[in-house]
Amino acid sequence: MSYTDLKKEFKVAETFEPVFQLNSQGRYALFSLVIAVLTISMALVSAYSKKGFVIRLATFAALSGVGSMFAGIGVVFLANSLGVYV
Repeated sequence: MSYTDLKKEFKVAETFEPVFQLNSQGRYALFSLVIAVLTISMALVSAYSKKGFVIRLATFAALSGVGSMFAGIGVVFLANSLGVYV
């Protein structure tokens, strides 16, 4: 692709608007990482409960899955908010 074609495509392309603003991503990272720590802690507590094995396994799997999801989201938001300044 030549430079003139690239410049034409740049001029006709619509402007990019982010879904999450950069200045609020640090706050989202903090909230999601706190939720991740809480749900993973709840998963560890549920693993040592007195209920049956299947119930403990299902509860642990669900809570650790949700906690891992929030941890991943928090890391992405944290990398986006801090990676801009590095």
